[in-house]
Amino acid sequence: MLNYFTFSFRSMLGQMLSLTLIFLVVVLVAIVVIPILKMQKDIDPIKQTVQYSLDDIRTFVFAPKGQETAQNIKDSERIKIVRAYNPDFQYYVKVNDDVYSSTETSEALWAKMFDLPNVTQMERKLADIEDCANVSLRMYKKTAKGLGYVFSSLCGSKEIYYEVSGIANPVPQFQGWLTSDLQSWLWRNSKTYVYLTLGVMVIAFLVVFITTKSIRRVAKVAQSFDPDSIDHTLPESGLPNEVLPLIQAINQMINKIDDSKEQQNFFLSTAAHEMRTPLAILRTRIEELSSGEVKEQLKQDIYRLTKLVNDLLKLMRIKTPEQFSKHIEIVEIIKTVIAERAPNALMNEVELSFYSEINSFEILGDKGLFEVAIANLIDNAVSFSPKGAEVSISIDSKGTITVIDQGQGISPKVMPRLFEPFAKAPPNRDGHGLGLAIVKAIINLHRGEINAYNFPSSGAKFSITFKE
Repeated sequence: MLNYFTFSFRSMLGQMLSLTLIFLVVVLVAIVVIPILKMQKDIDPIKQTVQYSLDDIRTFVFAPKGQETAQNIKDSERIKIVRAYNPDFQYYVKVNDDVYSSTETSEALWAKMFDLPNVTQMERKLADIEDCANVSLRMYKKTAKGLGYVFSSLCGSKEIYYEVSGIANPVPQFQGWLTSDLQSWLWRNSKTYVYLTLGVMVIAFLVVFITTKSIRRVAKVAQSFDPDSIDHTLPESGLPNEVLPLIQAINQMINKIDDSKEQQNFFLSTAAHEMRTPLAILRTRIEELSSGEVKEQLKQDIYRLTKLVNDLLKLMRIKTPEQFSKHIEIVEIIKTVIAERAPNALMNEVELSFYSEINSFEILGDKGLFEVAIANLIDNAVSFSPKGAEVSISIDSKGTITVIDQGQGISPKVMPRLFEPFAKAPPNRDGHGLGLAIVKAIINLHRGEINAYNFPSSGAKFSITFKE
């Protein structure tokens, strides 16, 4: 659960939803919950039940002339509900000279108290007033059997008197904290706010979604970058102003890194190239020395230095992007390289084997460079294989090339930086650690990918795949 909330607050959408929910809760408490709590102090469920029973009576007495019938009141669902919880409930209604009561024998309890003729006579002076509420008398009355209510009024030419009594128990909908009336009031007063909040949430969601989509587009471009190529920057168009400064800062950093890398490559290639002439002179002078162990040792040292320089130059040239225009035949190249490297394998008492599921597989590329990559892979496998072991090379129908040795495998510590320049395992091993870096650079240049794996028993497997 904690991880979920942490993720939510790291996400722009999660932050927006969380803040909106907090705002929604705070406003609901302020404009709904607190007013309801205050209203609860003033709400009497018995009085609510009284008013509930009077709704249909009011509709009846104020109906247009000729539409009042006793059946309107007798069939009232509200009166039936109130009577179900209050057996002593009674009603008495008088409109002019017509009387309607809950029983044939029931009489008005409080008509004499109000002296209805005198009251209505007093109100006749106000008969021209359309608002009957201004010319009426009303009040709650309490008896031993429960609460009641009386109303007397003159509305135009209509004399009205009605009363209810015997209400001691509230109907269920007026019981509890959130009654149905309060629910209706809550919805009436908060629905606009709820709709507005939902609208704001939808708009905010769309804004965040569009912004996130733009950021993901930038991230997709960044993932497609080739670290060995320059002149690549993140797109700055179509981004929100809040995100644009970050992208511009990243582009400035990319340009600085590209400049630094270009200067580094220039220095390495220039230094390696300039070292070839002194090494050639040095090798010539060593040849003039008298034969002996020292001369042979110096020749080996010159050979290693020369190889290092050539490998550096080759690596610098490979890392320069090229557009190949010719197809090369991979199966034939592998066969050629195996034949060339066979003598070296025999010297190490290692057998080379080759299996192909296809007769031909072509890609756009450089034949010489690809031969160097396969040769380096085979030489690497041979150097790690014990005497009497086998190095197997194969290519399947999809063009996937595998080179498998029977050595001790690759150390887990070395695996993450296996294809980096000058990575050696073990560190005191002969060579400069450029072989696999050259292989990776060549394969990348040919729109391929190389990966290394360890077998559970022993040995390592190198796999080369090409993009379709």
